[in-house]
Amino acid sequence: MQHIDALFRDVPDVRVQLAPIVKPSLELLPPEQAATLRMAPQRAEEFAAGRWLARRVLTEFGLGDVAIPMSAERWPIWPQGIAGSITHSARSVAVAVSTTECFAGLGLDLEQPRRLADELVSKVLTARENATRLAGSDPTLWFACKEAIYKAVNPMFGEFLEFSDVELEFDGNRFLATCQADRVSCAAINSGWGRFDVTDCWIQALYVIEQWPADAQGESMVLRK
Repeated sequence: MQHIDALFRDVPDVRVQLAPIVKPSLELLPPEQAATLRMAPQRAEEFAAGRWLARRVLTEFGLGDVAIPMSAERWPIWPQGIAGSITHSARSVAVAVSTTECFAGLGLDLEQPRRLADELVSKVLTARENATRLAGSDPTLWFACKEAIYKAVNPMFGEFLEFSDVELEFDGNRFLATCQADRVSCAAINSGWGRFDVTDCWIQALYVIEQWPADAQGESMVLRK
């Protein structure tokens, strides 16, 4: 298991860990087991590894061996007072966890570099993003950052978002997002901020929502009824 908090050292209230998917660690608690009944074997292994690692991180917040079931919308159901995100890529799993006192929503994404096929670039990047990105830069970064944004807001809003609904702006290892469409989650997306890290092995993106905008909370409750 590898702590990767240093990659997000300017987000001190979030614990982030990365681990390989190793079968001996794949133990599910009873409330989690039902979610795997219709999963393909590899997906079930990823699911179990994510729950195992998430429980390891939760011990750092004083929680014991708690279950993290899956909602009907397929999002993790975290213990009360916890915000978190789970992501998988290339037989590895990563988890980000914080308390809701610090952050209302968290989204974490882990991708292999150069994963985004050329024919998908125009679907992930807006015309402006594609026109202004540096020559040779990996468009997978945009994919990872937008995935992190959607993971941060979707458990709250249950809203399907297109990649073109969000436009990114980068500053060093930081990024901000602007919602480009008429979406219920726009106010929340616009209020958040993100960090990313790129290595030879991984592109990692973290997006945080400090608190849900008051009007967005009301809208989301209507949407989820």
